Amino acid sequence: QLLHYSPKFRVESGLNLFRSSPAGILSKRYLLSLLKPKFSEAGSNAHKNECTIYSHFTKYCHEAASSRRENITLNHILQFVTGASEELPMGFSIMPSLEFPQSNEMIGFTPTANTCANILYLVRIDFSRFMIMPLIVHILVDCKA
Repeated sequence: QLLHYSPKFRVESGLNLFRSSPAGILSKRYLLSLLKPKFSEAGSNAHKNECTIYSHFTKYCHEAASSRRENITLNHILQFVTGASEELPMGFSIMPSLEFPQSNEMIGFTPTANTCANILYLVRIDFSRFMIMPLIVHILVDCKA
């Protein structure tokens, strides 16, 4: 009965709230516009690191959109962040966002999400704290020998 009285929910409008539609297929551009990144202050080292991580995330989304990621689609990414595999007809009450927390032993390095707050956390890694480059050089030298 509510659907007949509320102008937003009129059955005559053709909007079916309870079934998915082919129009619900996500594009990479639309997913990235939904996930608004919250960057640190421009010019800071953290901001530079976050831009690098965001660039890798956009490449990952491109691969998912082109079916180069086995069994991963853009809808799976949206579902990981929000709990919904497609945007709701009325939109999200809390807009999805993307944040870059500093890595520590408690968080780890894997992306996490808070589906109640619609936040995707991509961990910001301070590579200067790790001795990765000498290890990589050592591995490359050993592999060539």
